[in-house]
Amino acid sequence: MPLKVQGRMNASMRWLVWGTLPAGTFLGGVLAVVYGLRGAITIAAFGGLLAGVWVLLGPVRRLKTIPSMPEEPQTITP
Repeated sequence: MPLKVQGRMNASMRWLVWGTLPAGTFLGGVLAVVYGLRGAITIAAFGGLLAGVWVLLGPVRRLKTIPSMPEEPQTITP
């Protein structure tokens, strides 16, 4: 990744990770009210397992080598 875009990429990733925390907190609260605390934790555990299954069945598992970076960085205009 070109150095010029690393800041933008980092900001985007932080927004995706930290920006969705309030939605997850709200959803966890709703699940706890509807299904009880034990049910909400069970649903969250199965959701975590599904994330792992998605990685195992996705294209990442078939990746043999990490793709190399292009020789010349692409020019990005703001």
